[in-house]
Amino acid sequence: MTAKIDCYRLGADALKFLYEQLANGGPISATLKLSPGGVLWTYLPPSAVQLQDQRHLEQGGAFTSESASEILREVLVFVKAFLQEDASSILLAEDRFFGISDPPNSRDQYIFEWRGTTYHYRTHLFSAAHPQDFEEAIGSASNYPSILLLTKISSLEILPKRGQIDDALAAELAENIIHVIVGAYDEEGYLIWSNRPPSTR
Repeated sequence: MTAKIDCYRLGADALKFLYEQLANGGPISATLKLSPGGVLWTYLPPSAVQLQDQRHLEQGGAFTSESASEILREVLVFVKAFLQEDASSILLAEDRFFGISDPPNSRDQYIFEWRGTTYHYRTHLFSAAHPQDFEEAIGSASNYPSILLLTKISSLEILPKRGQIDDALAAELAENIIHVIVGAYDEEGYLIWSNRPPSTR
């Protein structure tokens, strides 16, 4: 039997937490200007809906292991659905701890650097991958908390494999942000900012 998980809108404390994490993140996330019309939400078990203020967002042990696993599954399904939307959809995972040439990243072809920070990326073509492949792709980026950016790009051809990107491409990726996912609850859960509201409670 799987844990029951629902979507919930979040308020000012959670938004403050999100902005703090982005400000301390890599160069793309630190320069994001999120639309004031966006919404912040999360997946939570109904028993944990009171854990929405900032003092809880950094603490682990908020959920059972079953609930934490189900939350991750919901996030992976959400990311996969975004990549399936169209050929311009891109997942970026920030990696502030390792460079392209460091051993953890030595075999990843879908990776680039900008201003000293590594970004793993997956495109629309990855949307048919197995859920475990999604989990590995997200987990491959060394960051705490995790920062995932779901954005759009004009052409897949301009994304380098194991190379550098220029300021113009970085600006395009930042300007086209649709969703931002940040780890919370000591990585047992996630906050999701969306420029288009999901169906939430």
